[in-house]
Amino acid sequence: MNTPHISIIVPVYNAEAYLKRCIDSILAQTYPDFELLLIDDGSKDTSGVICDEAAERDSRIRVFHKTNGGVSSARNIGLDNARGEFITFCDADDEVRTHWLHCFINMIGDYDMAVQGFSIPSDCEWANHKKGVCRGMDFEGDVSNGLTKLINDYIVGYLWVKMFRRDIIEKHHLRFDESLSLQEDELFVLNYLSVANKMISTSKPAYDYNPPSFKLKYKQDKDLTARINLYLKLYCASQGFDSSVRTYYVINASETLLCMYVKKHKDRRNELRLLRNTIGKDILCSPLFAITKWIIYLDPTCVFSSAILNLHVNIRGGGEFLTE
Repeated sequence: MNTPHISIIVPVYNAEAYLKRCIDSILAQTYPDFELLLIDDGSKDTSGVICDEAAERDSRIRVFHKTNGGVSSARNIGLDNARGEFITFCDADDEVRTHWLHCFINMIGDYDMAVQGFSIPSDCEWANHKKGVCRGMDFEGDVSNGLTKLINDYIVGYLWVKMFRRDIIEKHHLRFDESLSLQEDELFVLNYLSVANKMISTSKPAYDYNPPSFKLKYKQDKDLTARINLYLKLYCASQGFDSSVRTYYVINASETLLCMYVKKHKDRRNELRLLRNTIGKDILCSPLFAITKWIIYLDPTCVFSSAILNLHVNIRGGGEFLTE
C-alpha cells in the first residue's frame, strides 16, 4: 500500500447538508498525493452513508464509524490511523480551494508547521468585527515569535489552516484533550508548538470557513468550572513561551472569573483561589485581575461586573459574553 504524503482528517457529525460539497472540494485538489480520513462521529443523519459512498468512488478515502464522542475523539481516531508525512484538518461544513494542499507543500520545506490564510463570508458578524473577509499573517521564524503573532491575529486554533509533521505528533504522543468541548484545537496547537522549532505562515487564503457566531459559542459554554480548567491547561501549555503569551491566557482566565461572578456562581471564591494558587504571580500582574478581585466582593447587583466584562471582551475582539 502506497504511503500518502498528506493525511487530511475530517470529523463528521450530522453534516449531510454540507458534507458532499466539502468532500468534492478536497478531491478537486491540484496536489493529488493525499489520503482523506472521514471520521463519522455517530451521525444520526445520512452523513455516514455519504462518507461510504465517497469512499467507493475514490480509493484515497478511508471512513471510520464510531459512537458519538465529540470532535476531539474523532480527530484522535484520525491521528491514530493517519499514514501521511504531514497532517492537516478540515471541517465538514467548510470548503477548500483547489490549491489548498499545493500551498502547504510549497511552504513547509524544513519548517515544523505551515499556516495559511482563510476567508470568511463578508456578511457574517465575525467578518464585520474583524474588519475584513480574509484572515492570516505573513511570518517566518521561531515558534515563540510565531505564536505571539498567531495570538495577535486571533488564529491560534483553526487547525484547518495549519499543516503539522506527523513524526513530531507521534514522537511526543500529542492528541486532543477529549474532556474539552471548547478551544481543544488551541490546546493541541500550543502543545505542538512547545516541541517544535520554527514555523512559516502566509496571509493568502486557500480555505473558506463558515463560522458559527461567537454568541452561540458562549451560550453553549455553560460550565464555568470547565472554562477555568481550560484556561489553566492553556496557561500551563504556554509556559515555554514568553510572558506576553502567558499574559494572554491570564487575561482569559480573569475574564472567566468575571463571568462566574456575573452568573453568581456559588463556588466563585474557591475558583478564584484555585486560579490564583495555580497561576501565582502572573495573574497578580493582570490589571483585569485587580478589578475581578474587588467586584467579586463589592458588586452585589452584578451590574458593574457585567459591564466591565462585556467591555473588556469586546475590546479584545472576542464578542459579547451572554449572562443569561
